[in-house]
Amino acid sequence: MDYMQGKRSVLSFVGRLFHSWKFGTEIPGSGYPESAVFRRHIIIPLAVAAISGFGSMAQGIPPMLTSEYDQSYPYDKKCPYNSAAGCGAVAIAQILRYYGMPSHGYGEMSYYSTYLMDSVKVNFEEMKFDWDLLSDRYEEGDFSDASADAVASVVFASGAAMYSNYGSSTSVGNYAKMMYGLQHYLHISPDSRYLQRKYYTTAEWLEMLNGNLSEGHPVFYRGSWKFKGGNVGHMFVIDGRDDDGNYHVNFGHGGRQDKYELY
Repeated sequence: MDYMQGKRSVLSFVGRLFHSWKFGTEIPGSGYPESAVFRRHIIIPLAVAAISGFGSMAQGIPPMLTSEYDQSYPYDKKCPYNSAAGCGAVAIAQILRYYGMPSHGYGEMSYYSTYLMDSVKVNFEEMKFDWDLLSDRYEEGDFSDASADAVASVVFASGAAMYSNYGSSTSVGNYAKMMYGLQHYLHISPDSRYLQRKYYTTAEWLEMLNGNLSEGHPVFYRGSWKFKGGNVGHMFVIDGRDDDGNYHVNFGHGGRQDKYELY
């Protein structure tokens, strides 16, 4: 089977951070305060090369992703019951577009969404991905119906493969099932692993992170942060690093908030 392997297919990984990461501005419309602080990060490998080959990175790496997707129209066009696309689906879809793989999905699935109180049924075999039709960004009145359908198919396939719990605030809660779904229905490498930060030293962690970036592989990242009154999680992509050691983050908000952050 044509699993995504080799240099073009190592999408990246890592795990859980107990390191704080402050952001200087609030996400538009989110209501999250400017002082929101990341407490734990989960970075998940979509495909993993040998860890022993990873090294530190002395020079900067320009952002790899050129896309600026978000969760609204047209990205959510094929999501059930007008649900939000989901930050995880947007992150995965942008990484898949970066590689231009796979050309289609595999198999069929059906699972129950507790938010929708209904089943999500998908025949991945019927989902073809026309990567040439996808644009970097979608501004109102500046894209064709065919291009809208193409990007919506990739986003929905990504979300469904992750067993997304669809609704007004679509989320992913079971990371073991998420990894299985991405491997089984989108043929992400079977070498993919779920790693947690607490099992690695900071040096080991950064070596893996820098190694992926230096090899040209974006890192799919989940973070959760706490603020007064609650906490919230988000999935995004780390896809570059500057000469000063700041990491470039694509937050999946249509290019808003994409910026360099100090680890």
